[in-house]
Amino acid sequence: MYYDKEGKRISLEEYANLMENFEYRQIDRTHIGKYRISTIWMGLNYNFYSNDEEDKFIFETMIFCEDEENEFHNWEKRYGTLEEAKKGHIEAVNLIKGKQMKKEEMLHMMDILKSILEMKEELEKICSESENEEDNPNNCPFACSLEKEYNEILSWALGNYRYTASKKGKAIEI
Repeated sequence: MYYDKEGKRISLEEYANLMENFEYRQIDRTHIGKYRISTIWMGLNYNFYSNDEEDKFIFETMIFCEDEENEFHNWEKRYGTLEEAKKGHIEAVNLIKGKQMKKEEMLHMMDILKSILEMKEELEKICSESENEEDNPNNCPFACSLEKEYNEILSWALGNYRYTASKKGKAIEI
């Protein structure tokens, strides 16, 4: 029923001692304008619908807004592992950053992403034409790095922009 940050079962007494330690409970917190994003360790399994040890929710990210009527005020998401919680915090921060982004800014970002993709494809072409085995596209660290960055930024940009757009009830083409 009670778990430490590593997901190991602990006693009620251990849980109570850990709950007194703010630094232990606080995973991350971020302020963006009128928003506050907080990720914490709860220690108690909040997945009341499952008795499965692997299906627990012991971390939580919440978004708070000064404007209590805001669609993201009291937004929450729960996680079973510390790694998921840290990743979830970053996703919540990106959600708010994406919410604040205007359509023109998003389109500009998409142009930059297109340029990154074109550079990556050009590097792969150069590497594939090389007779040196070390220069093939799979061994070109810069091209691989560009691909990774491109995919991460594109995933974030499209995911957050579409989420924001769908919350407004509109379809937006990019």
